[in-house]
Amino acid sequence: LQKGWLPAIIDRHAFEKSAQMGTDPGGLAMADLAACASVISDRIQVKVKVHETWAESARLWVMIVGDPSAKKSPIMRAASSKIKSIDADLLRDANTALLEWQDAGGTKSDQPKPASPRLRIEDVTMEAAQEVCKDSPDGILAIQDELTGWFGGIEKYGAGKGAGKDRSFWLQSYGGGSYAVNRVGRGSLLIEN
Repeated sequence: LQKGWLPAIIDRHAFEKSAQMGTDPGGLAMADLAACASVISDRIQVKVKVHETWAESARLWVMIVGDPSAKKSPIMRAASSKIKSIDADLLRDANTALLEWQDAGGTKSDQPKPASPRLRIEDVTMEAAQEVCKDSPDGILAIQDELTGWFGGIEKYGAGKGAGKDRSFWLQSYGGGSYAVNRVGRGSLLIEN
């Protein structure tokens, strides 16, 4: 990675913070770019070719690869700390609104259940990710410190039978767009994006 290749704020953060941490600036720059992309609304799209309808959102999937001592986890923490802070505030506000809704009668009241928009997920099942995505149409940052743990989580409840369904959900998440969920116990919901 050469200085000046990236927007000034990312360039400065990647080189200054990586020098402090003793890490590779390229890894920090990629983590910064993924974090920034996660807070750009998916409604903002770039038309890739002039004479076609093909458009893409700022959706990045980044994997930092390195030896055990390459400081991958500190890199991810440095890139995502502000998003985690804002997300914690969003979750607190949503929990407060939910308690107020429940005190006002919950499902028996004439008010709809309050939305719970989020900016990130970490330790999550497919079903929980769907619930978060339902209220977060602009997109979320999925932070996975160890990919083996994420892959293992995909198959955790499947016992060989349902893991393909989880993989299918995550593959569709890669491209974004709407996703319909229909379950007997959970009911039906539409994830806008």
